[in-house]
Amino acid sequence: MNAVAATEGPAVILAVPGSGKTTVMVTRIGYMVLGLGIDPESILALTYTVAGAGDLARRYEAFFGATEAARVHFGTINAFAMSVIGFYGRAIGRTMYRVADDKQTTGILSAVYRNVEREFPTESDLAIVRREIAYIKNMCLEPEEIRAFERESDHHIGDLYREYQEALKEARLMDFDDQLTAAYRILKTRPEVLRYFQNRYRYVCVDEAQDSSRIQVLLFELLTGSTGNLCEVGDEDQSIYGFRAAFPEALLTFEQTHPGARVLLMEENFRSTKEIVDAAGRFIAMNKSRHPKSMFTARKEGKPIREIGLEKRSAQYSYILKAAESSQETAVLYRNNESVIPLVDLLERNRVPFHLRSQDMTFFSNRVVQDIENILRFALNPADHEIFLQIYFKIGTYIRKQDASRIADISREEGVPVLDAALDSGMLNAMTAGTVRGIRTLFKNMITMEPGRAMSVILETMGYSDYLERMNIDDGRIAILRAVARREKTIADFLYRMEDLHELMLNHENDPSCKLTLSTIHASKGLEYDRVFLMDVADGIFPDIVIRDYKKADPADIRHYEEERRIFYVGMTRAKEELCIFTFDHASTFADEVFGKKVKSDGTGHGTARTDACGTGHGTACGSAYESEVQTVGASHEHRPGYREFAEKIGAGMICRHRKYGECSVVDLAGDIITLDFDGDERKFSLRFIYDHDQLEIENP
Repeated sequence: MNAVAATEGPAVILAVPGSGKTTVMVTRIGYMVLGLGIDPESILALTYTVAGAGDLARRYEAFFGATEAARVHFGTINAFAMSVIGFYGRAIGRTMYRVADDKQTTGILSAVYRNVEREFPTESDLAIVRREIAYIKNMCLEPEEIRAFERESDHHIGDLYREYQEALKEARLMDFDDQLTAAYRILKTRPEVLRYFQNRYRYVCVDEAQDSSRIQVLLFELLTGSTGNLCEVGDEDQSIYGFRAAFPEALLTFEQTHPGARVLLMEENFRSTKEIVDAAGRFIAMNKSRHPKSMFTARKEGKPIREIGLEKRSAQYSYILKAAESSQETAVLYRNNESVIPLVDLLERNRVPFHLRSQDMTFFSNRVVQDIENILRFALNPADHEIFLQIYFKIGTYIRKQDASRIADISREEGVPVLDAALDSGMLNAMTAGTVRGIRTLFKNMITMEPGRAMSVILETMGYSDYLERMNIDDGRIAILRAVARREKTIADFLYRMEDLHELMLNHENDPSCKLTLSTIHASKGLEYDRVFLMDVADGIFPDIVIRDYKKADPADIRHYEEERRIFYVGMTRAKEELCIFTFDHASTFADEVFGKKVKSDGTGHGTARTDACGTGHGTACGSAYESEVQTVGASHEHRPGYREFAEKIGAGMICRHRKYGECSVVDLAGDIITLDFDGDERKFSLRFIYDHDQLEIENP
């Protein structure tokens, strides 16, 4: 009731998942109009998407009727920005810049990319650069901040941003994010325009406020002033759009920037069972940048949260295939878009219907994916001089750039394989010629290999892994390629299958009656499902980084890590009745935190030792039902006693003997991950797995 009645002055309503925040916002506006007699046309209700604004309007209409709904201004933040730009344009008697469509911005950005980076961009390159430019605009980065941001980018993002903006200006165009910056400049520099909109909208309500960017926050503050009638509804614990410049810090400092503001909490979750609510509440409480909240539910107890521990990542897909036979409403949620590709592959092969919510195709145009495919294509067609020019410097041929172009011309003119032309050209010194002969032999041998084995040759023998490391390029997508490759017998079959998967996912038609939904956690926000599987929960994937000691960590890494935790929290709280978490390789910090207890080792609650809630190593997910479930996929979770004492003995520099790989020394131990050095060859292992299987003998404990 307090949230509904908080109509005058600044207020922030912090609403936990499943608490009915949209219903409260709609009821609050209805109370303002029908209960207090406030002019509905003076109310501006903003959210981020057209769909979200439409949902607000429909819900208001369902409660209060179409006539009343038509008088309240429900809209997106960008639509409001365009109204400011349009008003100003009419006032000065000329048209402002036109808004560019996707085709126009893509064309401009492609031309700029070719000029700055000196190469043709892939779809994935354009998506990344577009997102980074949007980040610069939404966060209002200054030149020095842009230079710092560029150090974290794989592109010359500062030059790309400047040239892109110049090209837009020359064409008298603005893009989607320019709408916000242009509206802010107008309101900031034209007092008469600001007064007009302040008088027109005396009450501003913002839904999903945790997703506000810095430029949006500045717009709200200009429009309402520090003590105006601004009501924001959101939850910083559900702020998961950092890549879009979401700025949850604005919610955390709302009381400071709006003197006299009321902070109201909606802490009852009406969606999930007590087990899910309690576990999710404990989990998110480990974040430091948040308002303290105590999420609770009046719902009765339900099924325990289950950890489905697997030996291999690929076992997840087989498990879900079997689970899809159920008639229960089920969602498989994942952190990254590419995680679902091997699962889609398996479901399609078995003709299992599914609903695909997020269809991001940039995986297929990613440079690493294209490199692997091109190298495999070159093995099948060694006379393809165009592919040769794209890969020769990535596979350790040591051919000079000027020589590579001439060799490609010779191959084309004489119709001979490119590497044959290279060896016959007389351009190569003896050492390079020997290397090229070796590469040529590898390509000939690859033709008869299964694609997974061929990939290993590319990475390990041809040196493509060294190229990725040298260029600081993420190799995480290779695991997805391997998962698809395992189901194919030949390189040609694998390449055809990748094309098929791209087409299948691009044109997949969803059946509204389908009970199985595949979605990123981002795309599932605001939705709920009876049963949820969280997939690919492993350190290095989800979360992609792990911080053990906040005192020693970089602030940017801390912000990123806490957002990873928020994403996981949002995934957990999509489940109404049943939550299942896949883990593998015995290395998941987040799963450990959900199912066990952390021992404070650094004063922050982010230590590494674990005490399990039920003494089995798997928290509440114990009992015969869980054990039989794990046995279905062939995993074993019987842990030897004494692990903690064993782990405490391990230290850097210790000499050990691994049962399989021989003598080694300890390089590092981070949580459950131990790095061992085998005469210059560093390898990472799960210490838990090593201990359970008695694989390591310590020679100088």
